[in-house]
Amino acid sequence: MKRYLSLVLLGLVSAWATSAHPTLVKVRVRVILVDQDLNQKPVPFFVVSLKSGAKAAEVKTNLDGTAEAQLPPGRCTISSPKPAELSGKRFSWNIQVSLSGGEQNIDLTNDNAKVEETAAPASSAKVATNDLTGQFKRLKNTVVTVRSESGHGTGFFVDGKGLILTNQHVVANSEYLAVQFDRTHKIVAKLIAADPQKDVALLSVNIAALPNASPAPLYRAGAGRTPVQEGERVFTIGSPLSLDKIITTGIVSKVEPHTIMSDININPGNSGGPLFNGAGQVIGLTTFGTRGVDGPGVSGTVRIEEALALLDQNRARATGTPPPGGEAAPGRARA
Repeated sequence: MKRYLSLVLLGLVSAWATSAHPTLVKVRVRVILVDQDLNQKPVPFFVVSLKSGAKAAEVKTNLDGTAEAQLPPGRCTISSPKPAELSGKRFSWNIQVSLSGGEQNIDLTNDNAKVEETAAPASSAKVATNDLTGQFKRLKNTVVTVRSESGHGTGFFVDGKGLILTNQHVVANSEYLAVQFDRTHKIVAKLIAADPQKDVALLSVNIAALPNASPAPLYRAGAGRTPVQEGERVFTIGSPLSLDKIITTGIVSKVEPHTIMSDININPGNSGGPLFNGAGQVIGLTTFGTRGVDGPGVSGTVRIEEALALLDQNRARATGTPPPGGEAAPGRARA
């Protein structure tokens, strides 16, 4: 009898413990927006608040726009303390879902968000344009394809005297260097200086042989300012794969002291190309890209400040060096 009562009591205690401490649900939140070009854009480093019963949690999304929390089952409120901004709109969330089971996935998207239009400041409305067609037409002649013995990359003019910035790994130790402006203009180039640690290199060409070439506007940061903020739209013009002067857009994921991370699509041949902000200023050199398993990858860009030091230190040296001849570069015909 005592043994029977003990078993009953143990069962009641276990039932009470289970009801008092229910199994938690692993909640995976993904914040992903669709821009005006119908591209999916994960929202990184975005704070999401979750409250289920007496338990509340605040999480921040990773580079892929996801975050996780452990919450008790039942009615859950998911909200965003601050809105996310994309394509001139603000997106905020305050939704309720029912949590159950061991795991649950919740997407915060355009469809379940509260959407507000953002008015661009009058002072920046003219330069911060979303007209990528106009930006491309204005900036495409600042970009060249850089060819070496190991392959090709991208570079861009930094002045009207024929100086070009690119990645050091594009030129490496190649004895053969050339730049291709378009299908009919290809000229020899000379290496002026390089910094392998920062992965930047400075080239010189006879710009007189390229009458339509123009220098790219370079961003020069003021005290305490960064060239771009997380969530801002950026674009690059480069020579990916076997193509020339292709425009690609993306969103900044993270700004670090020496690099800028974004979801811009970087392929072999893009290395050394200019990363432009919304105003059409160069804020970095596109350097590497990684592929995501279930979505867009992450791309790394060397900040323009890293390259400006090399440029300023060697500008005088380049001025005193005669530019290479403007004849077509021999040997490596364009593929």
